[in-house]
Amino acid sequence: MKAVITALMMTTLAGCAMTAVDINLQEARVETNVGIAEYNSIASKYLNKTTFAKVMRMNTLKGDTIVYSADAYGSNCNKYGCTQSTLEFKINERDLPAVLTAIDKYEAWNKQAIEKEDTITKKIITFESSYNTSIDYEYSFHSGNSANHFLVIKTCSFVGCVDGGVYLNDKSVTQLKAELTKFKSGEFSNFNKEASYN
Repeated sequence: MKAVITALMMTTLAGCAMTAVDINLQEARVETNVGIAEYNSIASKYLNKTTFAKVMRMNTLKGDTIVYSADAYGSNCNKYGCTQSTLEFKINERDLPAVLTAIDKYEAWNKQAIEKEDTITKKIITFESSYNTSIDYEYSFHSGNSANHFLVIKTCSFVGCVDGGVYLNDKSVTQLKAELTKFKSGEFSNFNKEASYN
């Protein structure tokens, strides 16, 4: 019996190792003008953080994925040490229609809220992530005040949505829309640039 269990464990581990090798992850850094904002309690307003973008491609996933990330103010610590908290969202190619629909809705509501000097918080769309089908993304409209409105992106699972989320101001939403157009056309898929540096 022990031999059978050991054999099953070895087969499982070998399968996991093979899957890890078969991913063939490729990444390409992308220059971005999108700025992820985070609330700064000292300044009492949302401030843009230095934001990075990259495009990823792997054999185990259909379509490329663009990832936006920025370091958050806090850090997570446990008995093994501390890691910097990260603000991040991912957009797989197959999610572009939903994301672009959310951006269009945000732009329409932003114009309306500025004209009426309204402050509102309202969900725009929720959809299953094509990058990771165990999570959903929720895109919402949130007013910081009557003149500044944000597109908020939250990651959700079966236990609910992550508190806070990623905040993009109107300029960053415009930049995101432009960059997603380039992403869709394949302009950002210049992988393995490092290989030419010998």
